Amino acid sequence: MTAHSILCALIVLLSAAGLADSLYFTLVQYGRMRPDSRLVPAVCRMRESECRSLLDTHYARVFGFPNSLLGLPFYAFTALACALRWTTGSRALLPYALAASVAAFLLSAYLVDALIRRLHRRCPLCFLAQAINGALVVLLAILVAE
Repeated sequence: MTAHSILCALIVLLSAAGLADSLYFTLVQYGRMRPDSRLVPAVCRMRESECRSLLDTHYARVFGFPNSLLGLPFYAFTALACALRWTTGSRALLPYALAASVAAFLLSAYLVDALIRRLHRRCPLCFLAQAINGALVVLLAILVAE
């Protein structure tokens, strides 16, 4: 396996994890899933009141949409950009995926700061999203530079 194949595989896996995280929060936001669903690992589950208290804040929305809803196309696009690089060699979408990932990382850093310092809450899945976004920035930057 080549270095770019390994990077692309990691990016696709991280994007899939981010997509699952965003899908969970979107389903909870729209009442299609309970926050304490058994589908979520026990360490990441939140009580209904905890999750609702986060989702009902103004921090949970950007441009009028739930943050998680915006995450769905972002993670899908990032996975697509890397899948194209991996399968066809096309680099055309990678700079856009990198720019989007930098924006997502900065937004999620702001949101994690608000979560900890202003809302005084701990949300493992929110922290996971920040870690995924940070890793995507690094891996995409390496991929774009190669």
